[in-house]
Amino acid sequence: MNFFITGFIKSSACVSVFMVFILIFKHLFKNKISDYWNFKIWYILLFAMAVPLFPADIIFKSFNNIFSSVISAEAVYKGSQSNILTTGAANGALTKDFYISVDRLFTDDFYKALTAVYLAGAVVMAVMAVKNYIKIKGILKYSVEPDKRLKAVFFSSLNVFGLKERNITLAVSDKVSSPFVTGLIKPAVVFPYSYGSLSDDEINYIMLHETGHLKSRDIFNCFAVCFFQAVYWFNPIVLLGLRNMKSEMEIRCDSLVIEKIGSQKAKNYGLTILKSAQKNIFEPKIKIYAAFGANKELLKRRIESIANNSGKGRKSKFKSAAAFFIVLVIGIFQMPFVLNAYGFNNYTDAENEKIVLDDLSRFFMDYNGCFVLYSPDEDIYRIYNSDYAKRRISPNSTYKIYSAAMALEEGIISPDNSFIKWDGKENPFELWNMDQDLNSAMENSVNWYFNILNDKTGSENISKYLDMINYGNKDISGGESFYLESSLKISAIEQTKILSNLFNGVYDFDKENIDAVKNSMKISQNNKAVLYGKTGTGNVNGKCTNGSFTGCVENGDKEYYFTVNIYSKDNATGAEAAQKALEILDYMDIY
Repeated sequence: MNFFITGFIKSSACVSVFMVFILIFKHLFKNKISDYWNFKIWYILLFAMAVPLFPADIIFKSFNNIFSSVISAEAVYKGSQSNILTTGAANGALTKDFYISVDRLFTDDFYKALTAVYLAGAVVMAVMAVKNYIKIKGILKYSVEPDKRLKAVFFSSLNVFGLKERNITLAVSDKVSSPFVTGLIKPAVVFPYSYGSLSDDEINYIMLHETGHLKSRDIFNCFAVCFFQAVYWFNPIVLLGLRNMKSEMEIRCDSLVIEKIGSQKAKNYGLTILKSAQKNIFEPKIKIYAAFGANKELLKRRIESIANNSGKGRKSKFKSAAAFFIVLVIGIFQMPFVLNAYGFNNYTDAENEKIVLDDLSRFFMDYNGCFVLYSPDEDIYRIYNSDYAKRRISPNSTYKIYSAAMALEEGIISPDNSFIKWDGKENPFELWNMDQDLNSAMENSVNWYFNILNDKTGSENISKYLDMINYGNKDISGGESFYLESSLKISAIEQTKILSNLFNGVYDFDKENIDAVKNSMKISQNNKAVLYGKTGTGNVNGKCTNGSFTGCVENGDKEYYFTVNIYSKDNATGAEAAQKALEILDYMDIY
């Protein structure tokens, strides 16, 4: 739930920035772009607004369950709440799992309430649209047949725009005071019963306007605006933009009519709009039709457009198209911000890998989680729950593998001298309150030790290394503890492959340094294999929500790399993930 509402609000903010740019751009170039291309610009924005609504699997081709994710801006490092869990695992291995709570400024209950408010607002807007639709259906149901005079003008207008009369209905009703078009599947033009007081020219102008809407498929635009008004009801900037889109839809249709009747008749056409507006009644803010009438604000814009720029439709096509493509290019560059804000970069695609799916559900009875096993010799992944295995989550303390590797490469520590003196500050665990070297710090997951390594490595170098090894989303914007339920995220598939690459010399790391990291991860060995691994626990507000264990098994001349991720509301730990990994490895006769 957190993922949905926080991601959507952030992506909505990015859409708002793009919306402001479009409104400013349109204002600056309003007299230099044809109405046709000026309106087309809105389609770019509609696409940007729709992107956060796409299921993630459309983009990443693999998506099933969405879980709570922590936004870096919401997380603060807190050492006052802490826990330790030591568990005896299969085959005599002993894994230690030390973790510190990361507190959110907002609780899950807050996000649930916020989501409920959002959904309630969207439902209210949707109900308003449905009521409006039902009202229109009722108007059509009790409408009457038009006379020959109106039919003749109707057929003539259809011919002007090349529309087929058999697909469109013409109706007359005493329930409306302004003509409009409606209907996605069965389009209809509805005229007020009082049209008889209009002259033939006025009827012709009005009919051309309404059939112009049909030609431009503006009913689809009306439905799109209603839909996004419901989705983005909380965002005043987006609503302002959508209102401008509806206004420019009418202005573009006016321009289309003037192209057909000639600019010399533009004045008479404008007078017809004014005359119709005098009879217009209040229109709902949520409407799924395009009407000839207009409120005062829109009426003013339409008349000014007709009076000042009746030939606007003939503006340079090249300049107008160029303006459209400028906005398009800017919109394309805006898309990554919208996607990243919503969290689409928190999924990875593994379609190019060789994957064998295993049913290991009996090992995950109390958790939602995944298991990934990779054999470099066979270059095959054995995966349980591939959807979860492709979802990026915080690495938590498993990131310390790479923190150590970077520090060794930078010469901050060395394989022969990795000693760092304890500064005397009290920590949550007694084993942290002493001097450390790489082996003790890795075994006991000593946060202060690895934070010193990260600080001395520097964010610029860390980013460089993360880019080199392609580590998850590579986002270290979450402050000192960016790897603890914060900005940095990586999937189980990526964890497994990157660890394999690291230990097998694929990256440009010194072998002696990698051997030092590997030795610090050694947990145990039995009569057939050696086990290396590192746990990680995500503890949020005192609740263990994510548990991870990633490592390697050396079995004779073969190596197997693995990662287990588990999730629950309050009891998923790295130690429990390690327990499950060892049970599965034993079941597979690997360890």
